[in-house]
Amino acid sequence: MNTGVQLAIIPNVGPWELALILLIVLIIFGANKLPKIAKDLGSGIREFKKSISGEASEEKKEEAKCVKCGAKLQAGAKFCPSCGAEQ
Repeated sequence: MNTGVQLAIIPNVGPWELALILLIVLIIFGANKLPKIAKDLGSGIREFKKSISGEASEEKKEEAKCVKCGAKLQAGAKFCPSCGAEQ
């Protein structure tokens, strides 16, 4: 019984095939650009996961500040814990 997932696009990709693909990518882009490509790919995947799960973006988290004193507020807070101003 085969419980592994078989992709029709990439059938039977083994370690030698992956090494060959990595070698081709290394030749095309060069060793200096690989870390930047990996970082960009990772941040793209992270952003995609956030958009799928519906997490609030970092910008929205930073916007939760008191209108009177500028203290950071918890999400959904109606009053500022520092100055007591209504939000």
